[in-house]
Amino acid sequence: MMQSELRGVALSGTFGHVPNLPFMDTTTAMQKVGKNCGNLVFQYAAAKLIGEPIHLVGTDIPWAPEKIKDSSRVLVIPSANFLREGFDFSGYVDFLERTDLPLVFLGLGAQADDFEKKSFDFHPSILRLLDLIRERSPMVSIRGEFTARVLDSFGIDRFAVTGCPSNFINQAPNFPEMIATKLAQPMRSFITHADEPWPKKTVKKEVEK
Repeated sequence: MMQSELRGVALSGTFGHVPNLPFMDTTTAMQKVGKNCGNLVFQYAAAKLIGEPIHLVGTDIPWAPEKIKDSSRVLVIPSANFLREGFDFSGYVDFLERTDLPLVFLGLGAQADDFEKKSFDFHPSILRLLDLIRERSPMVSIRGEFTARVLDSFGIDRFAVTGCPSNFINQAPNFPEMIATKLAQPMRSFITHADEPWPKKTVKKEVEK
């Protein structure tokens, strides 16, 4: 058996929970979840999708590119709105670059105020991230059609629209049929969640409303 076949999968993020969370102050706890508790949902889903040994970065193996490379043959990255303006991702992108491993992005998303937006003033770190995707990702799982257009505008066409990884938490073989059956019935209730009580941007205020 080749050495590469013995190595497992490195996963960036969490298994959907943070150990010892009750004993952390709020600042530390929020740093553990990327300052967004919603990350736990799709990170949980991503971990369930991997059907082989997982090395959780920061828990099972340190944030040390050489150690990650020694233990793993690929790095899986549960993703969200990484592609957005005004976002300096230098530290993480530098880490990804130094791992020198193939990168598997799950649910990568682009974010903008306007769905028709065509030009972007990305931070240099985001441009480098796009370079890494081009160089090390044979295929990218993305959020939707807007992200597809953004990637295409940067010369990246190896992607599949899968939505958020949380779409795959329920792994029942007949899950699509279950959803179709429910959608065919009269809707009795609808629940939504507005995450920000006082949005500063007009477009987000309208969406929340």
